[in-house]
Order: sequence, then structure tokens, then C-alpha cells
Amino acid sequence: MKNFWFFVLALLLINEKIIAFDSCRKEKQLFFDEKLFKEKLIESIEDLKDKNESFIKNKDVLVEYILCLDIYYKYFEKDGERKKKEYKKLIDYLESLLKENDSPEIYYCLTILYGRYAEKCNIWDAVKMNIPNKIKKYAEIVVEKKPEIDGYGAFLILGRLFYITPKVPYYTNWQSFEKSEIFLKKYIEKNQNSITGKLFLAETYKANKKFDLYDSLINEIVSTTNFDNFQDKKIHDSITGNMK
Repeated sequence: MKNFWFFVLALLLINEKIIAFDSCRKEKQLFFDEKLFKEKLIESIEDLKDKNESFIKNKDVLVEYILCLDIYYKYFEKDGERKKKEYKKLIDYLESLLKENDSPEIYYCLTILYGRYAEKCNIWDAVKMNIPNKIKKYAEIVVEKKPEIDGYGAFLILGRLFYITPKVPYYTNWQSFEKSEIFLKKYIEKNQNSITGKLFLAETYKANKKFDLYDSLINEIVSTTNFDNFQDKKIHDSITGNMK
């Protein structure tokens, strides 16, 4: 009986930590105070670093941890080489976890990290390292096994990947603006307020020479005042800033 209650307490503590992470990442009032948001983000990340490896291997916590790190490195870490090294270290670690636990959550985290790592490389080097194919493969596994992870984030990743990847014979013949449009529309169906999704779809429309649809989505983004996440607000600020 004592062991049972210890187990229940452990579950409660883990669930509490997941809720705390969500509130940090998605608490809208923090988006307007970047300094405070950064402080809360660092607190969450540092708190997880203090936990043991088995805690990190909790799949729900792992996804939340990677999402928080992604925000921090993208918007607050200025050292490009440090970012690249950290992405590579996390990639190697999660690839090793796949040998023990073939879970869609790990695949999803790897799609994010490979994408960020590729951003720090020359685009052609990324293609030579087979990164686009790896992201595509892993995101497709997530779509097949558990598409709802991170609000159907694999749809967003595939939609962007089909748009941004250069078509290189024998490497990435699968690049397609049409498929990009399909996946991004699927993502927006599930996340109707997503500025990130709408911007990516707008850029795909532009590539497909659908300029009226591009203009319509950009105007929709500019008029938005309600943001689902920090990245959406940053995209909105960037677009409206460029229009001034």
C-alpha cells in the first residue's frame, strides 16, 4: 500500500510539472513582457535539467522540454555556434533513445531539432547530410502513429518542409508546393488561429502564384490581436513592423 501511494504521488508531481510547463509556454500575458517570459522559460528548463534521466524520458515531459528549449534557442540565444552544438547533442541523445523506445513523441522532437540544426547549416550541406529526408520520414511516422502531438504539429512541419526544401535529383525529388498546401491546410483546420500556419501557407500560395490568397492571409495575420503562442506574436510583430 505504501508503494502504491508513492507511485500516485509521483504521477501527481509529474502531471503538475507538465501543467507548469504549459502555463509558461502558453500563458498569453507573458508574451507582452519578453523579459519576464524569458525568465520563466529559463526557470522551467533549468528545473528539468535538475531531474534524473528517467524523468526526461517521460514522453509528455520530453516533448514539452524540447518545445521550451526550441523557443529559448530560437529567440533568446544569440550564439549561433552554441545553438548548433546543443541541437546536435540533443539529436544524438534522442536518436539513442529511439533504440530503446520507438515512440512518436521522440520522432516528433527529432523533427524539430533536425529542422533547427539544418537552419544553422548551409542548405546544400543539410541536403547532403540527408536532413530533409530524415525530417520527412520522422514526421510521417508521427502522422501515422499519433498526429495530435503538439496540436498536430507534424502537419505544420511537413507543410513547411515540402515548401522550403530545394528539389535536388536523387536527394529530394519529393519537394512539392502542392503537398505543402495540403498539409498546411490540415494544420490550420486544427489550429484556426495559428499565425505561424497562416504565414507558411501564405508563402506557399505566393510560390504557387496565388497572389490574391497570399494577400488575404497576410491581411488576416496583420489584423490579429489574439496570439496562441510566443512565436505567433513575434511573427505578427515582424510583419507589421516591416509594413511601417
